[in-house]
Amino acid sequence: MLDLGMQILKGLAVVGGAAVGWLGCGFLLRLIVWLSLQRSTPRKVLVPIRALGGLTLGLAVWVWAFASGGRGPGLGGWFGSGQTGGPSASAPTEPGPTSTPATQPETARPPVPEPPLAQASDTLRIEILGGARVKDERFYLLEGEKEPRTLTELRKIIQARRQEPDKPPLRGIVILIYAASVARDHPAVKTLVKWAEGNGLSVTFPPPDGAAP
Repeated sequence: MLDLGMQILKGLAVVGGAAVGWLGCGFLLRLIVWLSLQRSTPRKVLVPIRALGGLTLGLAVWVWAFASGGRGPGLGGWFGSGQTGGPSASAPTEPGPTSTPATQPETARPPVPEPPLAQASDTLRIEILGGARVKDERFYLLEGEKEPRTLTELRKIIQARRQEPDKPPLRGIVILIYAASVARDHPAVKTLVKWAEGNGLSVTFPPPDGAAP
């Protein structure tokens, strides 16, 4: 009954809008003709203008009443159930999923810094020398030492380190090349890399950071 009453009210609104358009356009046209020409408006002109005005205003009321939302004689305000979209007001809505309280985010833990390579107990850091610092083929300076070594001496040190039972197994070497060192493709570097890899050791080249410490 509520829907039927709404349909009747909207229909009356459309009829009323058409009537107002009919009368209003006729009155306005007659006023304009009288003020400009000082004569009455011919009927053959007045009737079409009134009809056009009534049709226009009636259509405007129709669009406003039936197509702007709410219940009307059409799906989406035009044909059907008269709804513009979404579930019907009388249709039961399915219960949605029960919302659970948001869990408190875990407190972010600061990342544990990895120990620098200099403190790694399973690697040896070897600085490569160059220029006037190299004497008698002593290109290799172990970290913590002051005297450079030859390749033969360095091999013996590495092999002895690998045999120490009270220390973790030696897994690799870190080769440090600075601005004053020989180039990476120098035979002193290439020979050391080849020997280390042949003996199961990993070889790491950290990014160069300028002058040697």
